[in-house]
Amino acid sequence: MNVLRLSYDHNTGRLLARIDDGGQANTIEVRADDKVTLRIDPDRKLVTGFEVDGFSHFVNYHLLGDLFGDELIPVVATFQDAVWQFNRTRTRVEFTANPRPSGRRLVEHLLRAA
Repeated sequence: MNVLRLSYDHNTGRLLARIDDGGQANTIEVRADDKVTLRIDPDRKLVTGFEVDGFSHFVNYHLLGDLFGDELIPVVATFQDAVWQFNRTRTRVEFTANPRPSGRRLVEHLLRAA
């Protein structure tokens, strides 16, 4: 079981996400697209966190589904709604990562390009 910690910074409009999976790792930052920066553990080839610029306009949920599994998509979407409706800035969610094979290939591709 993994723990996802989401926090939103109203000043920058940025979502910060950290995944606590029980391991401490050295990570590298890789830009996945125009809004998403991933923190990747190159040894385990796992995403340990991510940032989303312009979270109010974020719609690239298929990227998160590929990387973490479809279970995570409604969690982030619900948090996005709570940010705007209730001015919420933090949440903690337990989830089981079920990444798609395409997510593993994406991580490997981003590591090679970094």
